[in-house]
Amino acid sequence: MSRSRIALSAFVAVLGWGVAGEAEAGWRARAQSLEAQASATRDQREQARQEVVAVNRELPAGDPVAAVFVEEGSTVEGRPALVLSQIQLQSAVEAGTLDESQVRWLKPRASALPPNPHATTDFTAYTLQPGELKVGLLSVGVGVLPNVQVTAMPALYLAGLPNISAKVNAIQVGPLNLAVTGSRHWLRQETFRAAYTGVGAMASLRVVQAWSVHGGFSYAGLSTKGVPDLCSLSPLLTDIDTIESTCETITGLDPKPVSASGSAFGMEGNDIYGEIMWVRAATDIRFNRRDSIILQASAVPFARLQVSDDIDVPDIAQLDTVLAFDGKVPMSTMYMISAAWQMAWKNVHLRVGAGTSSLPMAWLTQTTELSMRFGGKDRWERGKQQRTWRRNRRFLDRGLDA
Repeated sequence: MSRSRIALSAFVAVLGWGVAGEAEAGWRARAQSLEAQASATRDQREQARQEVVAVNRELPAGDPVAAVFVEEGSTVEGRPALVLSQIQLQSAVEAGTLDESQVRWLKPRASALPPNPHATTDFTAYTLQPGELKVGLLSVGVGVLPNVQVTAMPALYLAGLPNISAKVNAIQVGPLNLAVTGSRHWLRQETFRAAYTGVGAMASLRVVQAWSVHGGFSYAGLSTKGVPDLCSLSPLLTDIDTIESTCETITGLDPKPVSASGSAFGMEGNDIYGEIMWVRAATDIRFNRRDSIILQASAVPFARLQVSDDIDVPDIAQLDTVLAFDGKVPMSTMYMISAAWQMAWKNVHLRVGAGTSSLPMAWLTQTTELSMRFGGKDRWERGKQQRTWRRNRRFLDRGLDA
């Protein structure tokens, strides 16, 4: 190898080592610079965090308005925090306070809240919420499970007529709800027994948020056995004239004890069996959470009475009139039509209206409601809104910005 070629190779090797050394030095310098910047950023964050802690300590205990700002994954003494620069803090302006009229306007009133399509349960497929209690003039209902409610009429219990009814909102498909219902009323005496057993179905369709339509039917069977002791019946179940005119006659018949069982739907084991079907339709137009208009119509298209021997049907709640048909019933014979205005506050529901019916004043059962409601998820959330408003109101009264 010539001397010139050896010299050239040595020069290239030295030049490469020099370039590599300079590159390594540059990378080290860059890494040190980034580490210094990161350290400075951490120091700035820690300094800002300490400033935020100092500001929060100056706030009154329990103040829900933290003088801190949100940064994802960062909290200061349990409050969300965001690091702001001194320039941003110095340029911030104080928020104005609310006056009395603004505070009143912010109060969560039922008349200012959006309508609740599922609030009404008596003529719809909807049920009380789990844990919700409804105490009405005639009935008491409770939501025992999701989409399941149980209702009873205490006045009839006091009159010696135990009763219970249930509704299950079994199907919810978008705005459509389908429910099944069942009820049972029974009367037991030594010489007489009677039972009223009903089953039915209801459908509710929410057309829009403020308007729904409802429809359904119920089928019931009334079975009796033996001779009733009208003298011992409560006046709530029959009228006083009937008691006075039949007490002596019934007593003279020397009735026999009867068995405790019989068919709920049919003549087997019964002296009298009556069946009746109701059809119902309704619609409600909701203006807000409180106010709504309710239109209802119902009729009896079918009723039939079967009697095993020559026994007069007792005048219990005018059932002799209802069951005096053998099959199809003219729509004009048994009907109710009504219109009502309903007002639903947090715990009080009131309904008043007018209507017409084949039985005198029967339409009142559709247009009259005064009930108290307690519990349930919706009511708990409304209570939370009101408690928050009252707390903010107290802050305002103390001169704080709520």
